[in-house]
Amino acid sequence: MSKIENFNNQIKKCLDTLEENIDSDTSQMKKILIQIAPFITQDHSSRFKKIAALYALRDGNITLAENLDGDSLSTNKKIKESTCLLYTSPSPRD
Repeated sequence: MSKIENFNNQIKKCLDTLEENIDSDTSQMKKILIQIAPFITQDHSSRFKKIAALYALRDGNITLAENLDGDSLSTNKKIKESTCLLYTSPSPRD
C-alpha cells in the first residue's frame, strides 16, 4: 500500500468515527474534526463538509451548517427540524 493510499485510509477512518459518534460527546469529536480539517483532500471534501455541518447543527450554528453543506437534502432537513418560525400577533394597540 502506498503512502497516499494509507493516508486516505486514515482520513476515511477518522470520518467514519466522526459519523458514528455524531450523537455522542461532541467535544472530543469536534477536536478530531478540527485536527483533520487541513488534511481533507478532494476525495473526502463533500463527506467532511456534511459531517462538519451536522456538528454545527448540534451546536445550534445553523448559518455555519448552511455554509458548509446547505445544498444537501439531509442537512436541509435537519436545519428545518432545528428552526422554528416565531409568530407574534399584533398588539391590540396597533
